[in-house]
Amino acid sequence: MAGAGPEDHVEAAHVETGSIAERAIASNVSLRVWFAIGFAVTFVVLAMFTTTFIPSPRIGAIVQCKLWQYYLHEAERILRNEPQVLGLFNEDPARVFVTAFVHTLLALLGGLLTLGIGWVVRRIRTGRS
Repeated sequence: MAGAGPEDHVEAAHVETGSIAERAIASNVSLRVWFAIGFAVTFVVLAMFTTTFIPSPRIGAIVQCKLWQYYLHEAERILRNEPQVLGLFNEDPARVFVTAFVHTLLALLGGLLTLGIGWVVRRIRTGRS
């Protein structure tokens, strides 16, 4: 560049730094997206395909259902404020919170797994070792 002064070099360096910062922000956002997708998919798959057992005082038996059905059953029971049943069919109100906590932890692990996959894919694409 003929006649280029030091100001021009500083401005070009600033543009380069800006584009690097923008790429870094974009790559962090993409890793967040990887995590969110992994979390959501794991959460939904667990809810749809995990089987649990709940006591049913109405029919006097243990009923097998999917996790999402269990959450609906417990929500209805809590909203109706049913009286507590003693004995074998006692439904512990804390059980739903423990189940939801474990469900969320497993979904977090799924999110972290896909975050790791996204990180490896990003490393391969950028050619870093």
